[in-house]
Amino acid sequence: GLLQPITVRPIADVVNQNNEPVYEIVCCARRFKAMQLIEAESVPSIIRDMTDAEALDAMIVENLQRKDVDPLEEAEAFRLLLDQGQTVADLALRFGKSERYVRDRCKLNDLVPELREAFHQNKLPLSGAIMLARLPQERQAEFADDNSFAMDADWDDTDNVSISDVKDYISEDLPRLDNAAFLS
Repeated sequence: GLLQPITVRPIADVVNQNNEPVYEIVCCARRFKAMQLIEAESVPSIIRDMTDAEALDAMIVENLQRKDVDPLEEAEAFRLLLDQGQTVADLALRFGKSERYVRDRCKLNDLVPELREAFHQNKLPLSGAIMLARLPQERQAEFADDNSFAMDADWDDTDNVSISDVKDYISEDLPRLDNAAFLS
């Protein structure tokens, strides 16, 4: 059975063929899917009237409270909340994270698709993805091209893109202090 009910909201002005209201799942979609798997005839639900903004906020908060949330999903969720007018400080306080944590996650939204894919396939570590996300997209794409050996479908663990690889690549753009004119 289901220990906690799911949360739904009525979809305004929408009814089914029996003239009954139609509902949208706001929270606990995973529980609903589990109940479908066991072919439950009904699912305990809490019905709440919510605006689109309130429903979106509730969905995002529920997803961010999972223990296994993907960093790229977290980045997208934070971006959606920021787009609704919340600040980085608000999100840090609300989710018990540091402001730097929230900013780093949000920066992941700037990763080029090749690096997103490499991250999802565990070919690029999270800290490396965050560092690369700070670069212009052209430089990210160049890094992906330069490291395509590690991002191919035939990749094996011995060709892992490391933090050192990322730092070395990024340091190419940085001025070297040992060559600075003021040291002469």
